[in-house]
Amino acid sequence: MRVTFADGSAVDAQEEAFAEGAEGSLHACDDGRFVIKRYFQPDVLRKPRVEKIIAYWPDIQRAMTLNFGGRHYVYLWPLQFGVTDHGGGCVLMSRKEARFRPLQDLLMSGPGEGVNHLIRLLVGLNIARAARPLHQNGLAHSDFSFKNFECDVATGQIAVMDLDGLVVPDWSVMKAQMLGTPMCVAPELLMGLATPTIDSDKHALAVLIYWALLFRHPLRGRKFHDADPHRDDYLSQGERALYSEHPHDESNRPDGVYVPSSLLAPELGKLFQRAFVDGLHGPSAPRQRPHASEWETQLWWAIEQLCTCANDTCGQRYFVLPPSRPFSCPWCVTPAKGCFAIVSFYREVRKGTWAPNKVRVMRGHGQALFGYHLAGRPPEPQDDVATELVRFHVVRGAAGPMMMLENAAVEDLLFAPIEPSGAERKIGIGERVSIGKQSRLKLGLTAAHVALVSA
Repeated sequence: MRVTFADGSAVDAQEEAFAEGAEGSLHACDDGRFVIKRYFQPDVLRKPRVEKIIAYWPDIQRAMTLNFGGRHYVYLWPLQFGVTDHGGGCVLMSRKEARFRPLQDLLMSGPGEGVNHLIRLLVGLNIARAARPLHQNGLAHSDFSFKNFECDVATGQIAVMDLDGLVVPDWSVMKAQMLGTPMCVAPELLMGLATPTIDSDKHALAVLIYWALLFRHPLRGRKFHDADPHRDDYLSQGERALYSEHPHDESNRPDGVYVPSSLLAPELGKLFQRAFVDGLHGPSAPRQRPHASEWETQLWWAIEQLCTCANDTCGQRYFVLPPSRPFSCPWCVTPAKGCFAIVSFYREVRKGTWAPNKVRVMRGHGQALFGYHLAGRPPEPQDDVATELVRFHVVRGAAGPMMMLENAAVEDLLFAPIEPSGAERKIGIGERVSIGKQSRLKLGLTAAHVALVSA
């Protein structure tokens, strides 16, 4: 099959499709680098719609450079609209690498089936990262789902597909071509009360992140609505949708023993409540849903709070150390073992007055603090993540394991023991100091409270 483009160029593609969707079939180009999506039905508006999306690519690329684009996620963006030698419309797109596998496979796997909790957090983080440049440019995907994301389970990297149907809300030609995929469609779309927008994307985004992290759909619990399974699905995702962890209604709790979202990290639990309690029903509900950038921030800080499970056979391998005892892995209930430093950061709002910046990280043996920690935000592409400021070491002491703090690169690092109490003193570069139960660090305009946890 030969495809010709408006500039006179052409490519050859395989006649036989390797995949099909609702709108068209996918054909590999002979050069192996690109894919042709051949549309099933003619549509006079399709060419201007797709060309409008193609024109957005430079803006999207600029946004990606500020948000790890190409490193942690890729877009299979439409590149040129063409016509096949059969006369039908088609679009040329980049071909995904073989390492990417359907996100659906990850969602349907269990806790012990090969993909650990760190990778799952990275998958959620990179889905959110991939959503942000689209939404920042006013584009709604309209079908964020397990069908249109693929992931590399070795790294957590994401590929985003089906980008030829994006919605630009202020352009009448760019009406949504699909409402979405069952299980990911926002309630207002399912009930016919709205058309796809960035707000409905945000519902699907929250569903995918929850599902990836907790092995279950957030709205599917024990509640039964109708004997007809199709009607039951419609009600459970639409007008009677109820968060399975709703704080005031336990009627739709998951069956059996389950890990609540609050154990992923308290701030993540709050975002899920906003998405599936505040953001589920009512005219103003869609606006309550968390933005992609909020998921990015809290998923990153959850990664920063991970510790390794003491059970070598634990399928999830990592968990967030809870804020209070008992300290145990939520996946296999093995008690935590080791010595950890919980670091909370403060900023000086005026001389002598410090305010928390809501950042909490866990540091174990060999882990460090970097400049972005002091800034109170996740790292950005331009940040120096190679220069360690301070580094933590666990060593064997006379009474058991103990934690040491090493000044790696801070000119004026001040250290003050709180419990047991002691005088504040300067720690020189290369010097180490023993951390007690509680200590305080001052690094310029940022202070850190360090609490030692031994389990």
